[in-house]
Amino acid sequence: MKNNYFLSIALLVIPLISFSQQNENFENWEANSQYSTGSFEGNNHITWNFDRCKNSTDYLIEGEKSIFFDKRSASKEVYPMVYAENITGGISEISIDYKVGNSATSNRKFSVNINNGVYIKDSGKFTNTTTQTITFDEINIEGDISIKISNEMGSNLVIDNITWTGYSTQNNMAISSTKVQKAIVYYSYGNLIIDNITTNSVNVINTNGNVIYSSNTSANSYQCSLQKGNVYVAVLKTNNGIVTKKFICK
Repeated sequence: MKNNYFLSIALLVIPLISFSQQNENFENWEANSQYSTGSFEGNNHITWNFDRCKNSTDYLIEGEKSIFFDKRSASKEVYPMVYAENITGGISEISIDYKVGNSATSNRKFSVNINNGVYIKDSGKFTNTTTQTITFDEINIEGDISIKISNEMGSNLVIDNITWTGYSTQNNMAISSTKVQKAIVYYSYGNLIIDNITTNSVNVINTNGNVIYSSNTSANSYQCSLQKGNVYVAVLKTNNGIVTKKFICK
């Protein structure tokens, strides 16, 4: 009886502290050798969308398919990307295999955007021709999520094996609604102004979910160039969690 009792307790506790892992390796993608836009059903019946991507057998990372990004357009707000929406289970961390997409030595960089700006990080500049893996952790977003990976520079790059771990209650960070309401964000004379909240980093995204400005410094004024009349979202990372504020550039 005692063994059955402890087994019952274990079965109740394990779901509370465990979290699943999912992976997309793009092997279900009916890839084209030319840059194209479309969608496909990947692993676990998740629909992935792609824009200005192709498969290049000369630069595969693993298997028969890898995402080969076109170069970013000269226009800052147009990016080659791959993304999926309505993914269940939340997310605590994500890792991606990557390398450059041709023999040129120019810098490359890609960004990871979770839930349209709630979490945004980039890979940093790289020139490696051999495959490396980068992990973005301490994300901790529960519920349905979206994942977008975009080429941030004017050079080709390749990604594969997107692996993410579900939401973890052990590392969740929360910020009170009062602090969110008091946070003030506006744009004035070439500067992004942030009042009534202390930030550790700031990302500004446009309505397409692309990162327009990013800073990892703590300040209440950030010099950046935004387009008058456009709507943006400021994603503010604090010691207590993440705050998002929509604003219009006037």
